[in-house]
Amino acid sequence: MLRRANLLLFLIAIAANEMISVSAIENVRVVRSRITRYVRKSPSTDKTLKLILLATVSEY
Repeated sequence: MLRRANLLLFLIAIAANEMISVSAIENVRVVRSRITRYVRKSPSTDKTLKLILLATVSEY
């Protein structure tokens, strides 16, 4: 559960950082690519969490 909370905070930090530096459309693309890259490179991430993140990202 702690890992999920840390991941959520990590994703919020990425989103907040990107919102400052790029436009809204570019922000979605950048955050989507970073989340996808993070999920694919992290073998220790819970499979259910990976599916949720990828499904959420694919909606944008």
